[in-house]
Amino acid sequence: MHRMTAFPPPPRGAPLEDAADAIWILTPVVAFAVAGIFWLPLWFVSAELLWTWAPRGGLRWLGSLGAGEYVDEQIAAVMVWSASGLIAARIAVGFDWTHLFEGATLQVRTAPHGEFDSWLALVLGLAIAGALAGVMKTTGIPRLFALLGVLMVAALAWTGAHGMGWQANAFVALPVPVLGWATARISIAWDRFLNRRKARKIAKSRP
Repeated sequence: MHRMTAFPPPPRGAPLEDAADAIWILTPVVAFAVAGIFWLPLWFVSAELLWTWAPRGGLRWLGSLGAGEYVDEQIAAVMVWSASGLIAARIAVGFDWTHLFEGATLQVRTAPHGEFDSWLALVLGLAIAGALAGVMKTTGIPRLFALLGVLMVAALAWTGAHGMGWQANAFVALPVPVLGWATARISIAWDRFLNRRKARKIAKSRP
């Protein structure tokens, strides 16, 4: 029995971060990793999925495969940091170091670049990942609210990066991560409130 990797499910059911069935996590991780080759912020989706799932549901999955205690935690850490390290390396390589802060200024390009600047990729990627955390950590109606936040952030990121309706650079796009973070925090707080209320009802119903 893995005493360090057992997480009791909340009274309203386990969120996606606790899912022990790896196919529902690893399949989208691979899909978004491939899609991220063409649009870098999607790599942040893969990283967020692993970052949130590996320390909880990932440990359950590794335990079911026979990984020993502490070994499963080491494997989970490698999964998380390898994804994050790959993004960091891609961002670093993408910088035009002779104009390092160009993408963080108020200058808005008249036409979107095919491989938009790394500052903008970082901002939009963090926005999508921040919103996705709410989907991973909640269930029920709060999860739907968090999913709505992800869709809004993803739509803003895509349209802004490609000059559809508004022209984004790293500075102009800064409110988008705030929106993603806010929707995730609201959904998580809402979910915890519902779990506490459900737990109180269960406690009162017991003889």
